Amino acid sequence: MKQKIPTKKELFAFLKNNLWTILFTLLFFCLTIPFITSNADHWDMVGHKFSAELQKEMAPNIYFFNPYFFTGVDEFTSYPPLFGWLVILFSYILGFTVAFKFIIILSWISLPFAYTYYARSIQNKRQATIALAIISVYLITTIQHIGTTYISTFLVGNLANALAMPFFLMTIGA
Repeated sequence: MKQKIPTKKELFAFLKNNLWTILFTLLFFCLTIPFITSNADHWDMVGHKFSAELQKEMAPNIYFFNPYFFTGVDEFTSYPPLFGWLVILFSYILGFTVAFKFIIILSWISLPFAYTYYARSIQNKRQATIALAIISVYLITTIQHIGTTYISTFLVGNLANALAMPFFLMTIGA
């Protein structure tokens, strides 16, 4: 059977329809592979990791004060509990280190889908496209340490922010 060579029009139509998927796949591999191979001990990641380890050690009890970190901190004031609890839950299946990285990457992967879900909830297609483009560019390029950006998630360690943002976007998009 002879294979048909696509025309330029068909090729551009394919790229136009699949551009988001292609870009996301490239970004995923370019941005997460270095993180997977690292030891994940950047700035605030250490606090999240230690908090989750302490909670796992104390399970099934909930431990509200951490006397071992700094000079003692309120456990859920500094580090919100959902991230640590998800790490603990998945650590029984995957092991602690893999579960820790899995939850971080899962929150990063879910962001573009959450942004898309939110943008599609906007009635005006033009506004939705503009909003999605602005948010996507901001997500990758900004160097601020405010959460949900690449820098703040993987280099600074604002992990609870990255985990909460997809839930927030899907809630306001519903």
